[in-house]
Amino acid sequence: MVKVLDANSGRLGCLNARVHALKSRMLKPDDFKLLLKSPDLKSLLRSLRNTSYSSCLPTSEEFSIIELDKKLVNSLVKEINIILNYLNKSDKSIFIALLNKWRHDSLRTIILSVISKMPRDTASILLLPINPYNIDFLNYVYASSRSVEDVIHLIPEYRLRNNLLDTFNKYGPSPLFLESTILSYSYSQLSRAINNLKGTDKTIVSSIIQFDIDLSNILLILRGITLKIDPKLLESILIPSIRKHSYTPIIEMKNVDIAVKILSESHYSFLVDLVGMPMNQIEYSIKKYFIKHIYRYLYGDTMNLGFPVAYLYIKHFEIMDIRTIILGVLANIPINEIINYLVTQ
Repeated sequence: MVKVLDANSGRLGCLNARVHALKSRMLKPDDFKLLLKSPDLKSLLRSLRNTSYSSCLPTSEEFSIIELDKKLVNSLVKEINIILNYLNKSDKSIFIALLNKWRHDSLRTIILSVISKMPRDTASILLLPINPYNIDFLNYVYASSRSVEDVIHLIPEYRLRNNLLDTFNKYGPSPLFLESTILSYSYSQLSRAINNLKGTDKTIVSSIIQFDIDLSNILLILRGITLKIDPKLLESILIPSIRKHSYTPIIEMKNVDIAVKILSESHYSFLVDLVGMPMNQIEYSIKKYFIKHIYRYLYGDTMNLGFPVAYLYIKHFEIMDIRTIILGVLANIPINEIINYLVTQ
């Protein structure tokens, strides 16, 4: 038994050192300031060449956001695989489930794009393409002029496909209800993976995922209030959580401002500054708070799996922020507006 513990401790020590090395390559606040000051795409790409993302940049003058996205996703998957190499089977499952969650986020983008009849070019810009829900999947969906139900039938994951079909048959092409179904499926995978963990690993990782679930539920409720969905029906589509009682009372509220104010007076005091903000800005502010919350797991005692889980969450949002800046520069959006949609800054 002692030898097994020593082996596990040694493996975790090696993983800890490796993730610290990866963390050191993250963009610094000064890097983001430099990117945001870029007057054009050429200048922005030049600034990125001095960061860990240099290998993701085009080697020629021709720029393609689709090719950049592929390389950014590959860099994320590569780092997940690096982490997996240090873990046993039971510990690997949480990282596989985390990648699956981001895959499902890509699927969610495609489904919502189809529902809103968004132009394919716009949808491809919004999509972070993670296999199998990549740009080829998106192009096939659009080229075939498929309905939402047809898109659901294309999903290769049997259980997720059936869950979405059940939701579609009950509620039709409702963005909120389909989004809730995808989120519930993703978080159920994460919850099962957490059950494979033990001790401190289980406690810390569970805390991170649970907070993510609660914030996702709050966003679902606020969107539901905006859409004037029946409170009982709205409560029925929330992601299972042991802390739902702390925020479900706001379901009865008549508008988002009152709901946000009530939440800010309980466990979610950070929401006090969001009263009166538009829904899209509330969403980004909540994501920012989540990242700020889990940054603490990158410091102090990092000899646990909460450290690489927190790192990958932040890495994922860092990639999203880079895309936001690039797209903002391409669209000539003012810096002060781009900053509002950055999550890690």
